Amino acid sequence: MTYLVGFVFLHFELEDNFAWALTMLKGLLSSQDNMPKVIVTDRDGALMKAVGTVFPKTYTMLCYFHIGKNVRAKYIVRVTLCMYYCHEEQAKIASCLG
Repeated sequence: MTYLVGFVFLHFELEDNFAWALTMLKGLLSSQDNMPKVIVTDRDGALMKAVGTVFPKTYTMLCYFHIGKNVRAKYIVRVTLCMYYCHEEQAKIASCLG
């Protein structure tokens, strides 16, 4: 079963702050059986390190939405650059052909 267990507002997204928030969450869980099996992140390195420290047996996975967002952003940049350079090359070839 997948569910959200809480939200926290942090002043800065630092490993110590994430560790504090995760430690507070861990204190609310009643037993080892209730510990999360997986925590999904947006690939924030500080959060992933804090998860490994506070919940060493918990797997971290990347959020599907954020993976897609990163792929689209990098793909669009590459396609735009490719189109620009292809247009430049086409212009050079056309000028050579007269």
